[in-house]
Amino acid sequence: MRTLRLARSKVKDLLTSSMKTLMDGHQPRGRSLLAERHTVYRDHLYAARCRQQQLSREGSSEAAPPELIRVYARRVARIWGASFGLAGLLAMVFHFLVTMNERALSLYIVGAWLAMGVAYLAVRLLAPTLLRWRLRRAYATSGDIFFDLGRLEDQTPRDFALATAHRYERLGFQLPLVALALLAPLSIHLGVALAFLGLSISGFGTWILTSAALVGHAHLTLALFAVFHVVRVQRELDTGTRVTGASRGLIALLWTVGASAIPGVVLLCVPPLLVALTGLLFVPWAFHWVGAAAQAERATLVDLGLVVESPSASANGSCFRELRSCGLVGEREASAPDQNLTA
Repeated sequence: MRTLRLARSKVKDLLTSSMKTLMDGHQPRGRSLLAERHTVYRDHLYAARCRQQQLSREGSSEAAPPELIRVYARRVARIWGASFGLAGLLAMVFHFLVTMNERALSLYIVGAWLAMGVAYLAVRLLAPTLLRWRLRRAYATSGDIFFDLGRLEDQTPRDFALATAHRYERLGFQLPLVALALLAPLSIHLGVALAFLGLSISGFGTWILTSAALVGHAHLTLALFAVFHVVRVQRELDTGTRVTGASRGLIALLWTVGASAIPGVVLLCVPPLLVALTGLLFVPWAFHWVGAAAQAERATLVDLGLVVESPSASANGSCFRELRSCGLVGEREASAPDQNLTA
């Protein structure tokens, strides 16, 4: 027993001297290993904090340049303005279904245009403040310095602002074009009736009901072509091909006239002729405006640093990545299609 106690005492002394040598003898200037670890951790926190402050300063000063704010404001304002216009049309339909009185229907058309204008101007003025608020909310400190730094390194505030503006590209053109397709024909007819036919604004309700019964499906046809036109324009911008505008509007007008000819054959072809004359006043121009405006806004965002991946490159890249994950192709073969497409 005494021998065992002596052995334990010697082992304890040996471990104590070894730890003392490791912690004191081999560290410069007598610093312990625990103190060194504490200093390194503190230095990492300080470096992360400095990097976060640097990225925050750069992001706050360059995240929302005036050109980006204008593009974002126009798109959001168009969405809200068109939404108010479509809401006015829905209110007109609801009013007639409830009251069965057509005398006030034309007032809803005028009110829809006024609501669109007011909503567009109001949102256009408030959109810059809204974008800056979204930036502050997205990059508010969470209390975890490394999480905040990783978020800033992954997507800078400038990239976030560009992605936010780009997200409203399709809807920012589809809703205005749909609202124009549904409101413009009746508005043109209302102006002609008041200026040349001597009709009162309350007496125009009968014409609205007649138009909805005879060529309402033609209005919906034009609205459907408007939606697909914006999708094709966005695809043309993504692939870098020539953007088509007025010619596609003429094709949409031909299909709309053809749809209106279904009851028009019975009524001596009056509805198709009226639809064709009305559509020529705004359809080609509206489709051309969408193509030109979308091209100009996309060019502005690309100049500011927006990166839009080509759909073909994305599809080929994802396909080869799946093949690589299955072990069917190697690393070099999987990266080759992306390099060829981007070259």
